[in-house]
Amino acid sequence: MTGTYDRQRQSLARTVADLGGDSEDRSLLLAGILQTAQFGVDTIVVDIDGHAAVGVGLGSASGYTHVVNGGSYLHVETVEPGWAVGEVPEEYRDAPVEWYDI
Repeated sequence: MTGTYDRQRQSLARTVADLGGDSEDRSLLLAGILQTAQFGVDTIVVDIDGHAAVGVGLGSASGYTHVVNGGSYLHVETVEPGWAVGEVPEEYRDAPVEWYDI
């Protein structure tokens, strides 16, 4: 599924000011930063059973990926501590995923 990410969320400025937010807030902030001209990384936001994370298009890197429109996006946790890029908590591994361009 694709569309505009429309879950209720706080502003990106509030996420920065509060030094955090829920998974949607943190994922939108990280994806936006990575898409800036300075980094130029292709990103999506994924929703797995109401939990948001970022998909980062890094080409040939290895790890848990979300395949969307022929592209592979490495899973990046933004709330759960201790997860490396490409690692995903067990409870989200085989759950249905919706994705959103931002």
